[in-house]
Amino acid sequence: MITMLVLLALIFLLHIATITLLLAATINNGWWVTDTMSTDVWARWVYQNNAWNYTSLPTSYPQGLCIMIAASIYTDIFHKNEQGSYGPSFILAWISFALSFISSVVYFVLRKKTA
Repeated sequence: MITMLVLLALIFLLHIATITLLLAATINNGWWVTDTMSTDVWARWVYQNNAWNYTSLPTSYPQGLCIMIAASIYTDIFHKNEQGSYGPSFILAWISFALSFISSVVYFVLRKKTA
């Protein structure tokens, strides 16, 4: 009984950590960063004339874009021939994916034990 309560508490903490990291990855605008530009899922910030200018991305991007699809696209397609590096939001998104995957595996294992 206590083991199940401990597992339940750990799964709850895992869910909270995953949600927190996903929110931080989505809110922060550091998916791709250079000295003069920062791009996130929703827009691009360009540094021109000593000021940061907001450039909206095309409206064809769905606003409910899944974080893992966005991270996969950034990994595979965008920025192949550009100078810069992946920002903290990109890293947080992949950490969140790993935590979500671990959470789902634990859930399936526990469901199999109780069934």
